Amino acid sequence: MSNQALSPIQVVTSLVRRSEEKFLQMVQSTNVGLNFSAEALYAVQQFSGKNKDFALKIAQSNPTSVIMAMINVAAVGLTLNPALALAYLVPRDGRIMLDISYRGLVKIATDTGSISWSKSELVYSNDHFKFRGPAQLPVHEFDAFASIEERGKFRGGYNIAKLPSGDHLVTPVRAEKIFQIRDSSEAFKRDKGPWMNWAEEMYLKTITKRARKDWPLSSPRMDTAMEILDIQNGEGFSGDPDAVIDGQAMLVQAADPVVVPVSSQHPGQTQAFVAPHMDSHVVADAEFEEMGHVEPQSQFDPTTILPKVLQRIQSVIDRAYSTGCWQAARDWFEEQSGFSRELLQYSLDELDKAQSEAAALQQSA
Repeated sequence: MSNQALSPIQVVTSLVRRSEEKFLQMVQSTNVGLNFSAEALYAVQQFSGKNKDFALKIAQSNPTSVIMAMINVAAVGLTLNPALALAYLVPRDGRIMLDISYRGLVKIATDTGSISWSKSELVYSNDHFKFRGPAQLPVHEFDAFASIEERGKFRGGYNIAKLPSGDHLVTPVRAEKIFQIRDSSEAFKRDKGPWMNWAEEMYLKTITKRARKDWPLSSPRMDTAMEILDIQNGEGFSGDPDAVIDGQAMLVQAADPVVVPVSSQHPGQTQAFVAPHMDSHVVADAEFEEMGHVEPQSQFDPTTILPKVLQRIQSVIDRAYSTGCWQAARDWFEEQSGFSRELLQYSLDELDKAQSEAAALQQSA
């Protein structure tokens, strides 16, 4: 049967099935217990909802994005089972992408032993809220049946996480911080995307993303999830207030390499690995004000770049190469307040070189 004879849903089914080999490779490398047949069924079901016509059209116009989204499902180890509401395939910005709920982020953290459980809550001006420090549960009293309007102005939120030790860790996040992250989202700047359609869900997700930096352990799965949400999906960036040294972004060490899916732009290559002992989490504008100003170096020598920073720059460029999201990578570099002017220019120059290389390869193919 030719592709021309296939219905739109059959085309999507075929694309999902084409991801099986790389999906299984990713499952094996990340050691997550996902079943491809089940996830393929859940994926196809997500093209049968109320926005199915739009989603099917996007999938047909950008088939590679469907395959990449399925590989990302395996990379983060979250099922698409709609009953669990952990992750979804959504049409956005002309492609199909994996979206991860705040519940999904918590699931990754509990799976990897970072925390025992976690809960984020929003606080409004008519609530009674008292923060009692990071190690004590806060006082938060409100009418659970009141409307958002009755609860008043949004003030921020907090996350409570129970650690493996049995202690609690409380992370408060002001509304201004959340709005700062929201405003850095390219989709929001165009009055589109999840910040416009599901604001409360995004508030909770942002609080959870901020809180996870205080949790005792990181993992490649969580690092990949954060890259997907912040870089690929353009949700904005939450930074690490302890992660600036000498005007450069300092990266938190992780135990294992992060696995990054690679597109068909690299023939014969199945997956690329970010260098071991690095975390994808980096400094960004949203938290930089807490760190104080860092003076840029008067003269810039690329050989003085911290190895971890150099690895991070390369990982962002590699991600842009594999997904074609060049503008998102450029925006990310330009939003790094922890980068000196010279380091920013170096990063953009390297990005331009990679983009030119990709264009040349595409023309010769």
